Amino acid sequence: MTESATGEAPRHGAARLGRAAMGERLGGFIYGTIVALAVVVAGARAYPHGAGHIAALVAATSVAFWVAHVYSHALVHSVASDEHISVAELRHIARREGSIV
Repeated sequence: MTESATGEAPRHGAARLGRAAMGERLGGFIYGTIVALAVVVAGARAYPHGAGHIAALVAATSVAFWVAHVYSHALVHSVASDEHISVAELRHIARREGSIV
């Protein structure tokens, strides 16, 4: 393998694919972090001495938002393709949106 002018090994398909997959999920990581922080702030006011309650609120809210995202993306896919969504495609959407949780 030859090095480029910067001294780095050239990027091949696998590296670019991993980077693309990470980029696809990055929005979910950021969105999930914002949701979790918002729930922590609100939960801290409601349960000032209940860290367990706050953690449960974060988990439940994250899962609810994940389900909403999976449902909305599945619905869009189904309408756009004018056919029922397959289980495999639903799994793919769920995995991709899993970064929210």
